[in-house]
Amino acid sequence: MFKKLLASVGIGSAKVDTYVLTEHLTPGADCDLRVVIKAGDSVEQDINGLSLALCTSAKSEKEVGDSEVTVNETIVLGKWAINPQELGLHNGVLAAGQTIEQDLTIKLHDETPVTDIAGSKSQVWIKTGLDIDMGLDSSDKDYLAIKPNPVQLNALNALHEMGYQLFKVDVEKGRLNGNGFSSSIPCYQEFELRRPSGLFSKSEVEISFVQLGHQVGILLEKDRFFGGDAYYSSIVPTSSSSSELKQLFESWL
Repeated sequence: MFKKLLASVGIGSAKVDTYVLTEHLTPGADCDLRVVIKAGDSVEQDINGLSLALCTSAKSEKEVGDSEVTVNETIVLGKWAINPQELGLHNGVLAAGQTIEQDLTIKLHDETPVTDIAGSKSQVWIKTGLDIDMGLDSSDKDYLAIKPNPVQLNALNALHEMGYQLFKVDVEKGRLNGNGFSSSIPCYQEFELRRPSGLFSKSEVEISFVQLGHQVGILLEKDRFFGGDAYYSSIVPTSSSSSELKQLFESWL
């Protein structure tokens, strides 16, 4: 009884580490993980399970007094609960000094933000929590490198061919709504691009994507020199080439 109490307040308690095994990740891809749980040296512990959460950080506006300030909020994109049996603990007990390793696979959300691209300020991570008897240890936080998927890459290449250069990528809190599609999570990613402007033009666009199975919704916002923004959206096949997307963008811009 005394040993279990020591464990519940964190003396010699178990720790968990999660390692990402998949080298190249894209939105919607499978992500292979290895979970390593190590018990304290002095006591055994009841392990009720493991929780995993896929998270990102989104910008939002918050009123502070008479002013609005920009803050970052954590958005959970997905959750997984792993029971003791799936961890190899058939009796749910981790012996003193015992270390167990278990490989798991999760599927990233289709709208997971891209992080591994020039100009990206976006972050995506997996937070791991070990459900210990009378407590939750959530000490592990692993950041992921997410590359653009093929249609995102083709769209950015098409805009690059039109003279636009990517200069910022971030995540905004809110819902994205286009013609016939909308985002399924409470945040969306914007890719902001610029090109040299003329006397009466402000050549800046923001493009966002919503995965729809074998199709993708594209929303493009064009900043106009004399105020107001123009919005364009369309649903295209995920197999769309750079030349096909360039033709679409030229009709908008």
